[in-house]
Amino acid sequence: MRYINLSNLKVPQDWLDAAQKAYEETKNAGTHEERSEIIERHANLWTKLKSSLRALSHNKCWYCESWETRSDTAVDHYRPKNAVLEDPSHPGYWWLAFQYENYRYSCKYCNERRKDAVTGITGGKGAAFPLNDEAKRVFNEGPVKREEPLLLDPTVAVDIGLITFDPDGTAQPRWQLDQYPYLYTRAEVSIFRYHLNHTNLKERRQITVCNEVTSLVEKGDYYFDELDDANQTAWHALNGVYENLIKMMSQTAEYSAAAKATLKVYRNRPWVEAVLEAA
Repeated sequence: MRYINLSNLKVPQDWLDAAQKAYEETKNAGTHEERSEIIERHANLWTKLKSSLRALSHNKCWYCESWETRSDTAVDHYRPKNAVLEDPSHPGYWWLAFQYENYRYSCKYCNERRKDAVTGITGGKGAAFPLNDEAKRVFNEGPVKREEPLLLDPTVAVDIGLITFDPDGTAQPRWQLDQYPYLYTRAEVSIFRYHLNHTNLKERRQITVCNEVTSLVEKGDYYFDELDDANQTAWHALNGVYENLIKMMSQTAEYSAAAKATLKVYRNRPWVEAVLEAA
């Protein structure tokens, strides 16, 4: 997960006008069923913003950093629009259905409930929106700032650092439960709800990123030991290692957060610390 700055999203005025009309129609609905029908009828509104949302993350899912090239992607409503899994009596945050600030670009595995055939774990966000304190959940139209979401939000900069990765590609809470229970819980719940350790995803992270970072570190160790004024070959080779590692940690790279977390495991090497500072 990398930080997404929503202020960089350019939303056309005609879209804002259409969204306002859809909101007013939804607000005037007589029943929950009518309201849900109106929301789904205007689903083209968030679909129209999909390409712009995708561009903010360089075509990556905002939750897991996957490039999705062979399956449909979705515009997720961070706060669910029609229902809330944790409370069947909740009508959903319908008043946010046409607020672009509530949209998150997502792959299907993060957005939809799916079972991992290997582990048997069913993850995926769906209509889930767990809170730290259910008593603070907002049921009626109005500000939602008093809520304490457990799901990490890629548009909130402080949330990004709560998850890290092991060298085998496993997503883990950065902080320990006994030291920072709230921070640990938010990370743990988000890893489960966004299905960040789905077997296919974890293996893909391990093979394409974590193993490659480890291999580059081994090469870097060799070339660093060979450095001297006369060995230009080692200098050029080490420079290539630097460039590849920096590229893997860039905003545009797939699983860049996992790449950075893996490299940090080796930061006791003086040259690795220099790469982290340059990235």
